[in-house]
Amino acid sequence: LGAGDVSLRLAVDVPAWGWALIALGIGAFVVGVYRRLMGGRAWRLGLAAARGLVLGLVVVLLCGPEAVRREERVEPDVLVMLVDRSASLAVEDMGETTPSRESALRAALSAQWPEVAAGLDETREVRWLGFGERVFGLGDPGHRGDPEDREHGFGLPVALGEADQLGTRLRTAVEEAVRRTAGRPVAGVVVVSDGRSGEEVSSGLVARLGQSAVRVLAVPLGAADGGLDVAVTRVDGPRRAFAGDVVPVSVGLEVRGAGAGGATAPEVVVRLVDTKGTDEPGDDAVLDERTLSAEQSRGPVRLEATEVEAGPREWVVEAGLAAEATGPTVSELNASNNRAALSVEVVDRPIRVLYVEGTPRWEYRYLKNLLVREASIDSSILLLSADANFAQEGDTPITRLPADAEEWARYDVVILGDVPAAYFGDEQVELLRERVSRAGVGMLWLAGPGFVPGGWAGTRLADVLPMVEPGAVAAMEGGFVTVEPTGLAEALAVLQLGDEDGRFAEASGPEMSRWPAGLGALRWVQDVGVLKPTAEVLAVGLAEGQARESAGALPVVTRMRYGAGQSVYVATDETWRWRRGVGERFPERFYVQLVRMLGRGAVAVDDARVRLEASSRRVNEGGSVVLDLVVADAGLLPAGVADVPVRLAADASGSGGGVELLLREVKRDAAEADDGERRFSAVWTADRPGEFVARVTHPALSALDVQTQIEIAAADDELRNPEADHAKLMQLAEATGGAVIPLDALATLNDPQVVPSVARRIADDRTESVAHSPLAFALLIGLLALEWSARRAMRLA
Repeated sequence: LGAGDVSLRLAVDVPAWGWALIALGIGAFVVGVYRRLMGGRAWRLGLAAARGLVLGLVVVLLCGPEAVRREERVEPDVLVMLVDRSASLAVEDMGETTPSRESALRAALSAQWPEVAAGLDETREVRWLGFGERVFGLGDPGHRGDPEDREHGFGLPVALGEADQLGTRLRTAVEEAVRRTAGRPVAGVVVVSDGRSGEEVSSGLVARLGQSAVRVLAVPLGAADGGLDVAVTRVDGPRRAFAGDVVPVSVGLEVRGAGAGGATAPEVVVRLVDTKGTDEPGDDAVLDERTLSAEQSRGPVRLEATEVEAGPREWVVEAGLAAEATGPTVSELNASNNRAALSVEVVDRPIRVLYVEGTPRWEYRYLKNLLVREASIDSSILLLSADANFAQEGDTPITRLPADAEEWARYDVVILGDVPAAYFGDEQVELLRERVSRAGVGMLWLAGPGFVPGGWAGTRLADVLPMVEPGAVAAMEGGFVTVEPTGLAEALAVLQLGDEDGRFAEASGPEMSRWPAGLGALRWVQDVGVLKPTAEVLAVGLAEGQARESAGALPVVTRMRYGAGQSVYVATDETWRWRRGVGERFPERFYVQLVRMLGRGAVAVDDARVRLEASSRRVNEGGSVVLDLVVADAGLLPAGVADVPVRLAADASGSGGGVELLLREVKRDAAEADDGERRFSAVWTADRPGEFVARVTHPALSALDVQTQIEIAAADDELRNPEADHAKLMQLAEATGGAVIPLDALATLNDPQVVPSVARRIADDRTESVAHSPLAFALLIGLLALEWSARRAMRLA
């Protein structure tokens, strides 16, 4: 065992009274053995003593005598460095020298960690972990550091790698860091992060850390305030439009950060840019631009553009802080979420319109002239009350209603005036309804005192009307009505009558800025009653002195989606009154804009024999997408096919793995199935982010390469909201009895008041058995030999 503090002990602990009994027993035994033997008394006493020593030595050896050297060892405590490696560390809000959170972190570790390391001794181990969506070990950079750090002149204690995690799971990371210590004493968990996490600090986490006596020390990254982020969250616009059409683009914005909702929040600039199909700088053309106040940026922002050249267009929506708002105290946190792309195909052909009217009322006289005069419209006009010799008007005159599906397919928009339903046969009504629901044809209803809408109650076209009870609609009694548009009309780029020469005072409010006040009041307006849940109001009628937000405002212009198409109902036939003093300007713009909006539905529907459509091209992770496959030519698929497989893959080729989805056939009644079209549908739940290509893989359709694209946004995408959340870090530190350490004060980690030592001293005694030692063997043999020699001398052996 060497020199030192060595002691002896018995493996079997015998009490004192036990040793007394053993001694008495041995004494009685040896006395009984040598009492009656022949020989001198001195010799017998010597032999008895020798025998007693032998027996006593045997008993001691049986109790396991051990030599023990007292020693102890120190189990070092663990200081866990949990470093955020999420994408939000790229946000630049840390100043001019090290603008990004990542560069500030690297600079701080490079400059301060040598001092921290110098204060560490063998009683503390530092363990480096990175975290984001998961927890992982950080690599050893070697004696020279990793290449990226050497390039910037940094020498880091670990190789941090790229900060590219799309999400941050702070709670999970802390729990995993403690689990990885495997029962070792934990001096503390140092969380180096901006606090941006989709997980909240739960009471359960705090309780578990308290049970393990683990404290969290927070090192916040990023600016606590002063940064703003403008994000384009949604872009909606038509996929196809007519040349010369005003294309509306609805933009969803979010302005986040300190002071984003205050009265002094900076203005935001939103632009619609045509990239001209190239990435070359200087080729972009700004199509529309708006500067918004903080209040205006909270709702959908409407941009618009007019394109006269046919072909595909690649547009981009850009948003950011106004130039005068940026400066040393206000900066853009994240520029990567300021853009969103939009593809639009411009079709250069006239909008084909069929206008059917019952009698030559005033509305008909001006509307038919407008349709003939407008160069972007190819009109066919049918007046039912005209005699046989009347020459029907229009660019493409007709003498009767379309009789079959092929003739109905010539039109993009159908305007239905005060026409009795009886004039249409059941087959014509069904064909028109099918054109609206499946081909995207738009319907424009013009109210009339005779047949619209009451005469259409009970027919299949009643489904296309926006009111619940067409038969109960009646004209409003008494007074004049002034028409005012709603905000939806502004977003759809309709009912923008304008007032270029200033003859009319413009109404107040951002959604009314393109509607001139002072238009002629209407004397005849219908009260349409209760609208269907999917109907939307584009304009309301107000009595004198009535507010637009009042409950009694009458819907004058309503819109409703119906399948692939849409229907607009105008509850008056007196827009011709707006001609007074200004001519055709206002009625013309009123109808042309509605016709253009309705016509976009027909041109947006693909004429391909097979179409794969997604209910939404961009959804958040965890959301659902409905995939619909339309097979217009039933001969492309065998009759017995009830399911069509579709592969959703994360690459364009579809070869990189993915998800198989079966689209099941949608059952249709006998009347609907006569057109030979087949439909298949399925719902896909987006379980991971990325850009996916959905491609039909059925052998009968694979050669057609039918596909569509879907973008899935990460639910906890770091860059959707890059503002630092220091409050969350402070809450976690305070709840666990830890502390908040500034990034420029990492040397505080050596302060025993901040990070006390919890290293454990563990006894590590060294023992050796005496019973198996040569000394014990020699003693036993020596005593036995002494007794035997004495017995020989007395002639007893």
